[in-house]
Amino acid sequence: MILKGDWSTFLNLEGEELFLVKRRHVFVLIYPILLIIFLTVFFSSTAFFFFNYLVGSLALFIITFLLILSTSMSMVAHTIVYWYFHIYVLTNRKILEVWYTPLSAHVINDVFLDKVNCTEIDLSSRGFFHELIDMGDLTITFDRPTHQEEFVLRDIKNCDEIDRLLTQKLLDSGRKTAEETIWLRGGRARMFAKPAI
Repeated sequence: MILKGDWSTFLNLEGEELFLVKRRHVFVLIYPILLIIFLTVFFSSTAFFFFNYLVGSLALFIITFLLILSTSMSMVAHTIVYWYFHIYVLTNRKILEVWYTPLSAHVINDVFLDKVNCTEIDLSSRGFFHELIDMGDLTITFDRPTHQEEFVLRDIKNCDEIDRLLTQKLLDSGRKTAEETIWLRGGRARMFAKPAI
């Protein structure tokens, strides 16, 4: 469940252990790359028709084709880099979504697990093809005293396994919180919700 690499930079809290490092499924690259290829072929054939038959200049067609090709290649490279540097990290203390595109964007979305009261995990898969390749979304709902937030792991491979892992790890985290909040009163154990800080 942990991708190859040095992920120690994400472990910055005391006693933090790494459970999961995951990217979006590789099939999310197919649609944008096919769209870019289709547009490249369309604009190249339009340029060929325009410069070959209407203008009559082969040199202008070659220059335009090279411009279209370089733009398309840079768009494909941007799509792959965006996919590669968009990762989800789960530790025993927090959940992170790290999204980094060089020279374009840098986003870190994190939720500290010891600051939430309860969690709910929803698994959704869109259609037969997503079921076939085992790709889906995991929506984790955190109920906080002031507001309710969702943390979504989109288009994850092996989403069933990750759902079970998240359920187990968050359940273990919830048990530790519950064990800290049991008070004895009148010979019976009563559980009170631990206030969020």
